[in-house]
Parts: sequence; structure tokens; C-alpha cells
Amino acid sequence: MSSQRRNVLDIKKAGARREDTRRAPSTHAPKTLRLKTRRRRQRLFMFCICLMGAAGLVGGVAGASHLQQFAVSDISITGASAIPAEALVSSVENSLTDGGFRFFSRNNMFLYPRSTIERELSAHFPRIKDVSVARTSLLASAVVVAVEERAAYAKWCSTSGACYAMDASGFIYATEGDASSTSYIFRGGLAPGEAIGQIFLRGRLGGIVTLMRELEKAGFKANSITVDTEKDFTLTLENGLKLLVSFAMAPADIIRNLETALEAEGLREKLDTLEYIDLRFGNRVYYK
Repeated sequence: MSSQRRNVLDIKKAGARREDTRRAPSTHAPKTLRLKTRRRRQRLFMFCICLMGAAGLVGGVAGASHLQQFAVSDISITGASAIPAEALVSSVENSLTDGGFRFFSRNNMFLYPRSTIERELSAHFPRIKDVSVARTSLLASAVVVAVEERAAYAKWCSTSGACYAMDASGFIYATEGDASSTSYIFRGGLAPGEAIGQIFLRGRLGGIVTLMRELEKAGFKANSITVDTEKDFTLTLENGLKLLVSFAMAPADIIRNLETALEAEGLREKLDTLEYIDLRFGNRVYYK
């Protein structure tokens, strides 16, 4: 056995010493905790400062928005003829000063609610087809309201005899008035209630207008249309003859069937004596 001394390591004692080292509190822990607390307070303080600064800025802008030198000073109207300009100006003024407290003034020339004013004018005045509200320049305090009014295309009449003006899109916007000179009269096709603001034959009017034009080219001028049901309508010609037609039929098919029936049955010479021609059933035409 060698006389040289060997080193001996006691594993159990070494493990115990390591465990004691882990459990022993670090002398750096209190310092780290104090540093984290200080930084947290600094961040909170800066947040409060920023919040107060933002609140002060917003409050300053809100206060400035109510200053008279930034208020809308004038409202002018262009393009209106049937609608009184005074009524339009009054409506805009009501939108700018609605009577309630506003944090930011609606009457401020930089903050006035342009889109809201346009929507409210269109809602209050059905005769308006299009409207735009703008200032004349970047620093101008005057507002210009440009209006495009609807033009009468036809008139719509109720069963009671009351008639209203209707534009080319089918929108009913006023009592008869300027529609008295139009050549077309439409009836039915609306929901019960107030006619003004409704659209006659939404999505279908274009086809009806095409049919009326094609009929006129073929020598059959229609002066009125009555919607009977969701599927059918009646055209009344100038001579009083009624054509019963289906919405499902194309204008070209209607005219072809009509001309074929008139020639096949010799009805062209008897048009003045006929009450109606029923074209709703395709190739089968009925008349009386």
C-alpha cells in the first residue's frame, strides 16, 4: 500500500453545505427590492405627470374651441331654388348649436360636424338629391352649403287621388307641385303610410321605364302604370287600352307577344274597342 496520502471527499457533508448555502439569505436582496420599488414609483410618477399634461392639453383645446374668434361666422347656400335658403340656414344653425353642452364646440370652424350636417339636411329635406358642406378656405370661418335638388320625372298618385313628385330613381320627395307637367303617372307599389321618402319599385323601375320607351317606339304610348301585386302590373295606354304584364317578363318579349297577338287575331283594327290585353302568360294571350 502506498505511503502517499490520498484526499477524501465526504459527499454527504458537501451536499449539506451546498443546501445551507442556498437557504442562506442573500445580502443583496434588500438592495434589489429597494431599487425595484424606487423604479416603480418613478414610473408611476411619470405616468401621473403625463396624464395630467394630456388632460391639461385636452382641456385647453376644448376651452379654445368655444372662443368666439374660432366660431363659424356665416352660412351661405348655393344650388337651392325650390327649397328656401332660410330654412337650410336655420337647419345648419340648429346642428351647430343643438342646445346641449359639448366638451368641444360644434360651432368651431375647425371642429364643426360636416358629415352630421349633411345627413341631417338630407333627412329633413327629401327634395335634396345631394349636399356638401365645406369652408371656402383653410382659415375661413364661413361655411358654404352646396345643394343639388331632385328633378321631377313622374308623379305617384294614391287611391285617394293625392299625388306626389317622383324623381328618375323612384324616390318620392314632395307633394305634386313641379310634377304636374310630367307625362307619367304611377300608382301602387308602396308600403302603407306616408308616401314622401319611399322609393317606388326599388330595383324594378329601370325595367319598367325601358318597357315604356320600347312600347312608345312600337306605337303604343303608355301614360300610367299601376302595380297590382308583387308579380304583376298594368300599363294604361293613351287610348285607354290596358296591358296586363308580369314583372318576370323581359320588355322585348312583352312587345313581341303583343304585336304577334295583334296581327294573328286581327286585333290591331279593333284596339279602340278592347278593354284589356293580358300578356302575363307567355305565349297565351287573353283579351276582352
